[in-house]
Parts: sequence; C-alpha cells; structure tokens
Amino acid sequence: MIKTSIETIAQLLWGINTPTFISVEYTTEYKKGKHLQKDCPVEIIQKTEKAVFLIGSTYRKGIQNALKKRKDLTTTFEVMERTWGTRLSNSLVEHKGSYYLTVRRLRNSIRSQVFTSNGSSDSESIYKQYKRPSDSGDYPKNLIIQQDVKLNNIKTLTIRGVKYEIE
Repeated sequence: MIKTSIETIAQLLWGINTPTFISVEYTTEYKKGKHLQKDCPVEIIQKTEKAVFLIGSTYRKGIQNALKKRKDLTTTFEVMERTWGTRLSNSLVEHKGSYYLTVRRLRNSIRSQVFTSNGSSDSESIYKQYKRPSDSGDYPKNLIIQQDVKLNNIKTLTIRGVKYEIE
C-alpha cells in the first residue's frame, strides 16, 4: 500500500481518460435536516462503503453503449451540461477548491456498507427509516448510475493493482 496525498491522487486521476476499473473505500456523512429527516434521533450517520467502480468513461458513452446493447436505435438521449464544478478529465472534477472522482456504479458489483453513529447501535435501520426520498439509493435496474465522490472522503483507492491510502 502506498500512502499518498489528495494532490497526488488528483494528478493520477487526471490522466485516466479510458475506461478503468477501480476499488474505492470512502465515507459519506448524512446530516439531520439535509440528508435525514428533521425528526431523526441522531445528528449524523456515517456510511463507509467499499465498492468497485468504472472511471475514465463519459456518461454519454455509457448511455450509447447501453442503447446499443438493447438494440435500441430509435431513442435519442441528450446529456445535460454539468451544473456545478469544472470537469478536468473524464474522471476528475474541481469545485470550490475540492476535487471529486466521477465514478460509474456497476450493476451486480460486490459492495459493502457499514453505518455508524454516536449513541446508536442500529444506525443502518435509523438511516433507512429517516433518509430523505432523494437519498434513497433505490434505482431502476437499467439505469446508469454516475456519481461524484469527494477525494477528501476516500480512505483507500486501488487502481491497476496498486492500492493507495490517502492521508
């Protein structure tokens, strides 16, 4: 494992513009009132997730490939411009001084999630009960899911067989 900085990882990701599989462990904070309903009994729930993603490919290309696989030659699809941040490469976005890794979720990929919160031993059930509808994570089967993960939230990242720990 190589211990490295966010800046070094950003430089590495900047150069990836071809489809590449990666493994990522990252943490997301869900806050009461923003991601969780206001009557949630805890202020913050942290979710640590380990998953395999695809980077280096555009959303447009993903949609085109999905339509080809379905032999759908009649559907037209327009990808809207990004509403925040500046795209630096197919894999990297900069926004207000922070870097984000653009990843595509893979259907059927193995992933693990651990929910934690101070004062609660049952954080996952609390999260499921109090999550806001926009944070549901329940997606239609054929949807191509692309998301941005803040580099500050990434603990480890494995690219091309090399594991990096972000300090």
